[in-house]
Amino acid sequence: MPHYSSNRRAVSLNLILIIPFLLEIFAAVGLTGFFSLRNGERAVQKLATQLQQEVGHRIEQHLDSYLVAGLQVNRMNAEAIRLGLLDPDDESALTQQFWQQMRIFPTLEYIYFGHEGQGGFAGVGRTDTEWPNIEVTENYQAGDFLIYETDSQGNQTSLLSRDPDYDPRQRDWYKDSTSEAGMGWSEIYSFFPQQNLGISATLPMYDVDGQLLGVVGSDLALDGIQDFLSGLDVLQTGQTFLMERDGRLLASSHAETIFAPSESEDVELERLTLAQASAPLLNLSGKTLQTQFPNLDQIRQPIKLSFRHSGEKYFVQVIPIQDELGLDWLAGIILPESAFMDQINANTHTTIRLCLMALFIATLLGVATSYWIKKRLTKLAKAAEEMAQGKLDQKIAPTQLRELDQLGESFNLMAAQLNHVIVELEDSNLTLEQRVADRTAELSETLKTLTQTQSQLIHTEKMSSLGQLVAGVAHEINNPLSFIAGNLDYARGYAEDLLELVHLYQQHYPDPKMAIAQCHDAIDMPFLKEDFPAILKSMETGADRILKIVSSLKRFSHIDESEQKSVDIHQGIDSTLVILQSQLRAHDTMAEIRVIKQYGDLPPINCYPGQLNQVFMNLLSNAVDALHDANVKNPDLGPKITIRTFLEGQHHVKITIADNGPGIPKEIQPRLFDPFFTTKPVGKGTGLGLSISFQIVTERHCGSLECISDLGTGTQFTITLPLR
Repeated sequence: MPHYSSNRRAVSLNLILIIPFLLEIFAAVGLTGFFSLRNGERAVQKLATQLQQEVGHRIEQHLDSYLVAGLQVNRMNAEAIRLGLLDPDDESALTQQFWQQMRIFPTLEYIYFGHEGQGGFAGVGRTDTEWPNIEVTENYQAGDFLIYETDSQGNQTSLLSRDPDYDPRQRDWYKDSTSEAGMGWSEIYSFFPQQNLGISATLPMYDVDGQLLGVVGSDLALDGIQDFLSGLDVLQTGQTFLMERDGRLLASSHAETIFAPSESEDVELERLTLAQASAPLLNLSGKTLQTQFPNLDQIRQPIKLSFRHSGEKYFVQVIPIQDELGLDWLAGIILPESAFMDQINANTHTTIRLCLMALFIATLLGVATSYWIKKRLTKLAKAAEEMAQGKLDQKIAPTQLRELDQLGESFNLMAAQLNHVIVELEDSNLTLEQRVADRTAELSETLKTLTQTQSQLIHTEKMSSLGQLVAGVAHEINNPLSFIAGNLDYARGYAEDLLELVHLYQQHYPDPKMAIAQCHDAIDMPFLKEDFPAILKSMETGADRILKIVSSLKRFSHIDESEQKSVDIHQGIDSTLVILQSQLRAHDTMAEIRVIKQYGDLPPINCYPGQLNQVFMNLLSNAVDALHDANVKNPDLGPKITIRTFLEGQHHVKITIADNGPGIPKEIQPRLFDPFFTTKPVGKGTGLGLSISFQIVTERHCGSLECISDLGTGTQFTITLPLR
């Protein structure tokens, strides 16, 4: 038997078992700590960006809802003047209208009208008195400016002040509005001496001949924006701000003034820039922004900045806020990194402590295990040495050591059990393969399910993003579509001429050069001849469909028709239904509103089409709102709107619009057509829809508008119009 020398330098079994084990534990702990810290930093940046985007959206939404009051009031008053519901020459009617509107819109500071003819001024302003004051020029012409106190009904009570030489036509707001010839925002200014910021929305008014009647306007105070920013929950130490493009502050979440201090209270204060703010975070944000963007007009997309203050890192996101009327501000959100890192650092420290504890326990277990294995291997080595000394030709005698007994029995039984073991291994292999196959099939099914779910989520996200994109681009379709539709005939003619030219070339030059032949084969010329006209035809069909939708919108508006004309009343109703189509469809918890049209055979009616379409829009919109509310309470309602038209005698036409909504209580039906009366929530209705509709039908068309309603059965409005 060969004998192996033990003089070689051997490595201890303890080292072989313990050292690699410890190295693996150290590597695992180090990598765990590294990736934990790295993933924590990435998570902080991602969370900060998401929170800043959410806060920025909330600021934009609040500004939209806050500033829209001034625009709504201007459009409302302009429309009332245009329809003849409000006389611009009647000072008393104007002030009463403005006084009522001041009570409806609490964010407005002033509502006013400057007359072009005699330079008269009529307005209502909010001061420290209990009720809004009425401000007019004497005799409703340029001259003394009078301010009257009012009572709870808007009646003038006592003269508060008189100032001479006031002519609104010489004021900047009047000149700027008439020069722009459209709705617009003024520059930011301060209310003196209150030192609050304000902004004005103005709209010039013209008669049917294009002559200037005057300017309607409304002023909004911006202190409500300051209150909103102060109330935003931006972690504990985060801050927000709003500023103009020149860097001057409009509002911030920090409780400080936006004006520079002054020793005199009678002097209008100068506004601070963001870099001049006393709050450290606002000041450093302004300086960082000024360093990276010396010209703030360069910021057209949201930008991200960061700076350090008192050893702590802060993230800053600046978002441009703009509208089509000239509003151009910048909003900023400042977030501290520590607000996100505290929990992450605590988790990292806990992870490191647990890893070190696991390392210590694993080391103890490794040492104990290696000692246990070494002890038993030593015994087996002694038994193997005895077998190596010539006892292989006989059975290994049992000893007092159980390990050696097991080893001897194993050697003695090896030959007898070899075949049996091979058979068992084959059976086990088949069983294992079957189990692997079953498990593989199960995992494949699970993977298929996960893949389908992932595809559905991706599709849902794409459709959501597509909806947002279409909402922003839809209004830009009309002009490019006109270019496409107008040039399709030319494109078809050019294509036919080019194809005819190619055909003539093929007839007269049947053997073209190799390059031409290769190009002919590459572009598949026969298929191109067949498919290109079909493509142009499909483009024309699509353009026609979109033009029909645009035509319906134009037919509904009748903006340029100020005189009576003979029209098909059914076309106006159908155009209104096209515009309301999105509200009639089923969505969320709302079932589809079914429209039943029972049109009679009506002759053309002599009327004001645009004004009648407005009546249809008001009545159908009210029906849709009522059905929406009723469907929420009763999902099985089956909402529907029934529209009937028929002749009454030989001189009148009746149009009925009925819904199966909740109905209107008897006690409020007599007030339905009163101005400013509404049962809708605050902010959803102005109470002028039915009032304007009633005046259009009764005064402009010498007809009648009636309402029949019972609770639980629905509401029906009936319009009666003369044929001539």
